[in-house]
Amino acid sequence: MWNKRTAVAIKTLKVGTMDPLKFLEEAEIMKKLHHPKIVALYAVCSREEPIYIVTELMSHGSLLQCLRDDNQKKFLDWNKLIDIASQVGCVAQWLERRSLTGELSLASARSVADV
Repeated sequence: MWNKRTAVAIKTLKVGTMDPLKFLEEAEIMKKLHHPKIVALYAVCSREEPIYIVTELMSHGSLLQCLRDDNQKKFLDWNKLIDIASQVGCVAQWLERRSLTGELSLASARSVADV
């Protein structure tokens, strides 16, 4: 629990899997992103490796996990898949607008999409 009231996910950046400086740059970008359809980044613990990140908990897992999980696929009819695609498109458009207004660089917006 984060602040005794919010369920969170704690993820570990395993030593040697990614350059810590690049990871921290991406975390800085994520801290600036506040959108209801983007997982919130609450904290980064980076004094020493491994680095930990504290994010909003996705109770059903990531979108990728959901799309690959045979048990969850049963609940994804075409209407739901179109809704998901529409939501992803809206977030992509929002990120692009932020990059055009100078709030994010286009390269930064692309790196967030890779996370």
